[in-house]
Amino acid sequence: MKEEQIERFRQIIQEIATDESVTFDEAFAIASNYLAYWVSEMPKGRPSAGGGSSSQAGRSQPDQSLDSETNTEGSAG
Repeated sequence: MKEEQIERFRQIIQEIATDESVTFDEAFAIASNYLAYWVSEMPKGRPSAGGGSSSQAGRSQPDQSLDSETNTEGSAG
């Protein structure tokens, strides 16, 4: 991984840790379990239902989900 990629994941995990009041290690487990689940649900060897390339869909959707969950001020949690 590139340094920028490592830093992006570190920032995401730190946001989870802060928002959920858990340790960095616990937040890492949450993030990696979420990512593993998301990957397991992806279509295998078929184009995605939303169209476009699978790499593009793979990049944008999780970021949007995580950003909306971690950047929502008044969310219950």
